[in-house]
Amino acid sequence: MTWHVTVRRLHKAGNAPDEYEDAAHTTAQGAHSEPAGVGARTERLAVADGATESALSGEWARMLAQELCECPLRTLSDPHAFRAVVTSLADRWPAWLRSYVRGLGRPLHYWEPRLLTDGAAATVLAVALASVPGDGGPPDSWTWQAAAVGDCELFQVRDGLLVTAFPLTTGEAFGRTPALVHSLEALGPGGAERVTRAQGVALPGDVLLLASDALAAWALFAHEGGTPPWDTLTRTARGADTQFPQLITQLRADGVLRNDDVTLVAAVLGGEPGDPDTRDLRDTREKADDDHP
Repeated sequence: MTWHVTVRRLHKAGNAPDEYEDAAHTTAQGAHSEPAGVGARTERLAVADGATESALSGEWARMLAQELCECPLRTLSDPHAFRAVVTSLADRWPAWLRSYVRGLGRPLHYWEPRLLTDGAAATVLAVALASVPGDGGPPDSWTWQAAAVGDCELFQVRDGLLVTAFPLTTGEAFGRTPALVHSLEALGPGGAERVTRAQGVALPGDVLLLASDALAAWALFAHEGGTPPWDTLTRTARGADTQFPQLITQLRADGVLRNDDVTLVAAVLGGEPGDPDTRDLRDTREKADDDHP
């Protein structure tokens, strides 16, 4: 049984690549194979979106995405543990910022100290994916759990159809003031309430798509408008390096995608969607579930 993870990203039109303020981190990228008899293994995927109005938000987003791929697994199921992890990261921010300023090798411009003092902010989504071994063989399903602050989005897709959208479920739900993780106060007083959580089961052939907000909003609006984008996103993520920028550029030109940094992580589980062997395995599993309510 195989699975495949790809990461695609593109900066805002009109900006330089080094002005990209999103982030993605995974503990596995590329094609992988589960050997027979392997025990349950867990992989991590994360996407973060730096708030443009805050200084160094891209750096903060990268730190968040990496930290949430390396923290204890219970962080994604316990909002208080999540808060503790991001608070610890925020505690390390001042030392990182001092090192950053020293590394500039120049005096700060008159307007920079205020921006740096205000700190950085980002939304973030983290997913843990664990294989469930079959009877002495490769996995016949995966469990996933996710935690999010803000509007980075997880889509679970099966045979081209949306199974789960998390944390937002409609295009209209995307607004201009999402919840944020801040480099100075993390989630703030009572901040554990800002952490949303979900969990589920994925079958062979399922696709998990993690997207930053602009792409996620477009995808949900397209889905609601009767033009599901899931196969397009999956093919583009797994295609040539030029395909994702071409898609995003066309969507922006069409006026249906806001000009923002865009990030997409695609995880295809157990082979290509619609593969006959995958479909037979899923049908067998679902029949067994029907026989044993």
